Order: sequence, then structure tokens, then C-alpha cells
Amino acid sequence: MSNTTVTPRMRSYGWNTHFVATSRAFHFAGVYQHHDNAFLTFRDIVDELRLCFELPDSTKKEDSWNEIAFGLDKRNRNNSDLAIFVKEEELDTVVPSLPSPDAQERAVVRYHVVRHGQCNLPEGSSLEDHLKASCATHIPRPERRHDPRYLPPKKASEDTRVAKMPFRRRAKPRTGSQSPKREHSGSVSPDKDGEETQHISDMIVPVTEDINRTYAQRIMDSFRSSVMVSAKRCAVTRKGQSWCISPAIGPSLQACHIVPQQQFHVYPDSSNGQDMQFSSRRLHEAWLSTWAPANGILMMSHIHEFFDARLFSIHPETFRIRAFVPYDAILDYHGSIANVPQDVDRAALAHHYDMCCIENMAANMLLPELTTTLTSRAATSGTNSPFTARSDLPATPGPDTSGDPSKRTRIIQDASEEGLDPVAQYYQDGGVDARKLKRQRVEVFNVEDTERIREMRFDSYITSYNSQNFLADVDFELGKLVDYGE
Repeated sequence: MSNTTVTPRMRSYGWNTHFVATSRAFHFAGVYQHHDNAFLTFRDIVDELRLCFELPDSTKKEDSWNEIAFGLDKRNRNNSDLAIFVKEEELDTVVPSLPSPDAQERAVVRYHVVRHGQCNLPEGSSLEDHLKASCATHIPRPERRHDPRYLPPKKASEDTRVAKMPFRRRAKPRTGSQSPKREHSGSVSPDKDGEETQHISDMIVPVTEDINRTYAQRIMDSFRSSVMVSAKRCAVTRKGQSWCISPAIGPSLQACHIVPQQQFHVYPDSSNGQDMQFSSRRLHEAWLSTWAPANGILMMSHIHEFFDARLFSIHPETFRIRAFVPYDAILDYHGSIANVPQDVDRAALAHHYDMCCIENMAANMLLPELTTTLTSRAATSGTNSPFTARSDLPATPGPDTSGDPSKRTRIIQDASEEGLDPVAQYYQDGGVDARKLKRQRVEVFNVEDTERIREMRFDSYITSYNSQNFLADVDFELGKLVDYGE
């Protein structure tokens, strides 16, 4: 599995229920519904269609996925067990599926998605009857909805203003006598107990943070041990308990991040979908949340791989396991209840469930650009970073930050006396020598210096340089107060 990339075509090939639009039956979506353990309803389908797609209907101001009905395709009508026409008041009906003796050759049920209004047709009327009576009309061709939370599985944001990898080693140029070393595989490495853990070089942190290697390693180690406090078996297979007193868990059990660590910036919070891209505080709290025990579940290594690949998910309310593809390694657990800790972050589970729905239902219709709102604004050289420098974490020691304080680079004590703009105080310990900037006014700074000044941050008051970040942090903190009051 680790050597096989699950492509969108592989996901859509696993569908056994297809949904089509327009009079030409454009096939735009589908789901896998287990025949012997079916629990998805048509209402669930509407919710997932709303999550994944938009209808180009500019005349409707309300939700474009209201008043939706499903009409069975002609080729499936020889089966009397399938619902012929499902109206809005019947959406709680379980979506039917057909038995498939071979997972690679599935029997498919096909439904036309239509708009449906008030009608007086008798029960059992076909799609053609409703279209002829004008109480049903075909929906236009749906468009893939852009969800700012979405990133492909196991992929981090490419926006350097969001995150960085501070501990990744840079490759040194080889001489002719040196043999090439094996490239880093990107996979997890065994720890001292023989268990596989994430390598610190793969840790991703907010670009605003400046942490040292020791602190980062402690955070990483603490996550695994904290997850194991409340679990000793795989949440899905319920296996993995050790046959020994110590260690208490068996080999191949891993602490799985529900919201991936490399996608920390989309961790659900009190912003309720508002644009908080300028808030460094939100990024800081989101990063800490991904390493919190509530964002962790204990899983066997192969189950962990399936979870990260979005082949199955755990419902945030019922904890029921849902297989999104007919993979026999997962189907044994489909429909069962996951053994997750009671304090698990249900918002994190909901995020993973939504991402699985998008990844699989919309597999036939890719976004033109697989980016988040954060990456949709092209980062160019010299562009101001919306994430200003602020960190409550231990700082990585830098030049001029140790030894005799009297011998460090001198800070500008009173900028106004020297004729400097107060923002010149940006150049502090480890920065530009203040003596070289004496009596140098802001207007004679070069472009690069000006841009660096704009990236600074004042925590206590708003300025023309920090207004976006300051106000975003205010909005973020107010959002938390509203959230706490509910």
C-alpha cells in the first residue's frame, strides 16, 4: 500500500452508486454503499453534494441544493427493490445498492439528480413522468466547490507564508569522489522501542514560530505517549494489546494525527470559516492543537496508512467507520463502531470526514488549482508576509544572543532622538547593527529593508504596518469569546 498511490480514477472506480446531471446524463459524482451494511441515506448524499459541488444557478439566492430529488435511471428499473423516485420528504430513505460478487466488477445503481417542486403524481411515478408534468427539471452541470480547508492527502501547503520545515537538512553539493547517498524516503522511522514515529526533519511549524530542536522533539514524543495514555489497542481493529506487561502495547501500533500535522493551518477552530489568514495567533493555536492528545487516535500501521489516504473515516457523532472504497482490507470494519477516546476532538474527526467526502465523491471533477485560500494569492519576491513574527515558544539561539549582554549588538534606545521612525526598532539583537543605522531615516532605506520592516509586529497597539495582522488577531480572540459563550 505504501508503494501504491490512490489516484482519483481509482476512487471513482470504486463507486457503486452514480449520480448524473443535465438531460445528457453527465456523470459528476458517486459513492460506495456497502450492500450488506448500508447506512447512507439520500439526505446524507445531499449534504455531501452540497459540500463538494455548486450549481451555476444565479437566479436562486438560497441554498442551491434545496428541493433536490433523485430519479432512478431506466437501466435499473427491472429491479423492484430500488426506489424509483425519491422526493425531498423521502430523503431519509437508505440509498440502495446491488450485490457485487467481484469487487472489481461492481453492479452500479444510477440516479438522476433533479429539482422537484410540488406535484400530484401518484407514488411510483418515474422520472420521465415528473419531467413531463414539469414538476421536475434537470439540474445544470455542477461545478467543483472550492473548500479553503482542502489539501490533497499527505500534502502540506506550498505557501511559504504559512509554514516552514526548520529541521530539514539541506543537501550539500557532492564532489566527484563522493557516492550519492540514499534519498530521504519521507516515511516514518523506528524509535528506540522499535515503533515507527515521525522524523523530526518532517515537522512543519508556522512560519511565525522559531523553536529549537529539543523543544520540537519533546512535543513530538509527548504526542505519542499522551495518545497511549487513553488507549492500548487500535481504534479500528481493536487489536494490538501487548502480551507483556511492559511495553503495554504491541508492535506496529502508531499514534495517528486526525488532522495531519503538515496541514495544521486548517485545524478547525472558533473562526467558523472566517478568513483568519492574517492571524498568527490562530496559526500558533492550530499548530499546538494538531499535537494535542485530542487530535490523536491509536491505529495499526496499515490502518493508519488507509486513514491518512482518506480511504475510510470515522463519523464524528456516531463513531461509525465508513469505507469510501471497496477495499477488502477495510470492508471488515465498515459499519462497526471505532474505539476512540471519549475526549477525542470531534471537530477534528468532522474535518477528516469532510475531507474524505470531498476526496472521494468529487474524484471525477478535480479543481483547476489544488490550493487553499492561503495559496491562491501568489507569493512573489518582496511580497509582505501576512503572518508576522510572534512566538511564545522557546527561541532558537542565534548570533549575539548569549554571552556578556554589554557586548551584544546595541539596540536603538530612543529612535525619536536619532531621527528614526519607531519601526527602526525592528533591528534588535541578532539583526542589523544599530550603529550602522544611526541618523539613517526611513526614506533612505532600500526596498528590502522597507519590506522587512513591514513584516514586524507590535503586540500592544495598531500601526499602519501591522493593521491586517493586529485586526485578524482581534477577530480571532473575539471569535473565541463568542464560541465560549454559546
